[in-house]
Amino acid sequence: MRTKVVLFVATILMLVIGVAAIASNMGFKIAISLQPGVSNFVSIPYYNSYTDAYSLAIDIKGSDSILVTVNRWNKSTGVVESWNSNNRGTKNFTIIPGEAYWVSISAAKSSPWIVVGSHNPSLAITVTSGVSNFVSIPYHTTASNAYQLAVEIKGTSGALVTVNRWNSSTGVVESWNSNNRGTANFSITPGEGLWVASSASISWVPAHY
Repeated sequence: MRTKVVLFVATILMLVIGVAAIASNMGFKIAISLQPGVSNFVSIPYYNSYTDAYSLAIDIKGSDSILVTVNRWNKSTGVVESWNSNNRGTKNFTIIPGEAYWVSISAAKSSPWIVVGSHNPSLAITVTSGVSNFVSIPYHTTASNAYQLAVEIKGTSGALVTVNRWNSSTGVVESWNSNNRGTANFSITPGEGLWVASSASISWVPAHY
């Protein structure tokens, strides 16, 4: 009887562990290489230590003598907001979980930028109708390419969803949509920010492993 009880408890614990793995808020540490210029679109973990654009710019700068500027697209006002590591800009905006940013650096960094944080598995991202959705993709996303991500975001909405990236190597925008069409069905890269166009507004909870 005692053996059966132990086996029963062990089974329950395995089920609990399995559920915890599905609802993962695992921590991450990743190195992101940034190129001089304005073409660095970045995703950061949904739980992070950044309070505003200035704290993010300072962290990216590190010990290097460079100017770092962090930019976001404000969907509410339709304008770009920017703030830099010299504590100057148009607005020292708040860092929003699930939002991607683009970063400019005045010169090459001496080493990659190290990002630390964790995921929030319950966070829903509002993808609004239009082309101005800059989103952070979970580092452990189950989508391996733009088509899979577009279909995931679309869900059962019936919307046409297009996922876009800036290819810093070629200097062009790559796009692929939920109808399996576009310029390139690119691979999803952890730490890379993407922007999403949708024909309808969608509430999306990113999938992950």
